[in-house]
Amino acid sequence: MKNILLIMVAASIGLIASACTHEMALRADRAYPDSIVGSKALRNREVILVVGPELREYRFTKETYNWAGGNLAPDHITFNVGEAFSLGLIKLCNHLFLAVDRSDSFREARGRAKTGQIIIMPEIGRTEMFLPSIRFNDIQAEVMAKYSFYDDRGNLIDSKTVVGRGTKSLTFTKENYRIAMESALRDLIRQSNEAFLSLGR
Repeated sequence: MKNILLIMVAASIGLIASACTHEMALRADRAYPDSIVGSKALRNREVILVVGPELREYRFTKETYNWAGGNLAPDHITFNVGEAFSLGLIKLCNHLFLAVDRSDSFREARGRAKTGQIIIMPEIGRTEMFLPSIRFNDIQAEVMAKYSFYDDRGNLIDSKTVVGRGTKSLTFTKENYRIAMESALRDLIRQSNEAFLSLGR
């Protein structure tokens, strides 16, 4: 009986030890859609994009299945969602608008906005990852962003909320979590593209 208890304790310690915390870097190029829809109206507009430290450094941590212990000894994976999103957003704006200035804060952007410029203030509202109960079903990732659009005097002219969604089948590798999140960010940039087109209407 004592030997059985020792084996059980050792196994539990092994599972706990196998649980880890991982930093999983998202690649901005994989989190960007293959095609972007522009408009002539937007190509004549100048914008200031607010991408401050709070947005760039936003991180999301998810408790995920451990290869050895399943959900008994979960891993924790942290994604650099804000960094990848910010890079994708800068690339999107460079593609859509005549000129893109960047600022670390709304206050700074309002203080130096030129006549006719639009200030774009993005925020990440919510990030989530839903895990399937069994392997080979889909991981579902979601990232929600809110955009506030201001005129050169700092007056709110419009706001939009968009949600990017991505999936990837759960197998035996942590890479699937990265792919699901990059897929969600890619969809988020695609949805952001649609939201920005309203500025040219």
